[in-house]
Amino acid sequence: MLIEKIPALYGKALLEAAADAEILEDVAAEVSFVGGLLGEDADLRLFVESPSIESAQKREVFEKTFRGKATDTFINFLLLLVDKGREAELEAILAAFGAFHDEHVGLVRAEVVSVESLAEEEIDRLAAAIGASIDKQVIVSNKVDPEMLGGVIVRYQGMVADGSLRTALKELRSEMLSPKFESELVHEN
Repeated sequence: MLIEKIPALYGKALLEAAADAEILEDVAAEVSFVGGLLGEDADLRLFVESPSIESAQKREVFEKTFRGKATDTFINFLLLLVDKGREAELEAILAAFGAFHDEHVGLVRAEVVSVESLAEEEIDRLAAAIGASIDKQVIVSNKVDPEMLGGVIVRYQGMVADGSLRTALKELRSEMLSPKFESELVHEN
């Protein structure tokens, strides 16, 4: 995952602060929750990112919303972002934190694309197989692409394993059109 410089700096700083305070998993849960809210709620995202809303108003909303419900580390982090004028990058910063957290705990996220939803057992088998090959814990998410002909495409750690039927057919076609294949056909007759 390519992480931009500013989100990476802030995401790493939050990870280190949470780890130092020995509340890393609590903060990770808060990051996940707020990241999910930002992804789902366009009004919230607009409020956070809008330069026309005063910093004092954003601080007040963060304080009222999270005080007593989230760790002081996370709340202070949100307030710091507002003070530094970085709240518009909150979503990217939380994503960067998530990537650093996964790396810190030895977790790899993989995406499996298939023509229809995979059964939980299939997802578990794929996670176990990938995990065994890279010696890490793997969480697999399944994305459905009805345009696929069949097979699966697996993406993790910047790698792609394309086991789709479409790719297999393209490779077969290329092989059949190659001069080597034609010469083998001539020799067999």
